Amino acid sequence: SDALLLASLLQKIQAKASAVELPDGCTGVMNFTVSMSGNSLSVSANCQSGTVIMSELDFALPHSDFVSTPSVIFDSRTGSASSVDIDICGSGHKFRVSVNKVAYVGKPSYLGSC
Repeated sequence: SDALLLASLLQKIQAKASAVELPDGCTGVMNFTVSMSGNSLSVSANCQSGTVIMSELDFALPHSDFVSTPSVIFDSRTGSASSVDIDICGSGHKFRVSVNKVAYVGKPSYLGSC
């Protein structure tokens, strides 16, 4: 269930980036950066006026931890994203959520035990 929650949140962030949604305090958003550590995920908007932390999108996986901690960047100007695989582990099971360079967030895939 954590992998599905993660994929859903990444899709929400991708939608904000593609809609060029401007968070408060931001002029001219360039991209949204998603950072992961432990079981936590945080989001910031990189704007022409500086970086704005989007704490309303902060999220903690209830039952899993991130195995890999890449940053994902959704570019508002080009509609692209950094191509990354995000692995999480919970209850001895490892799942992967992939984001490709055209900003498509894939469904979670099961990778076996961790």
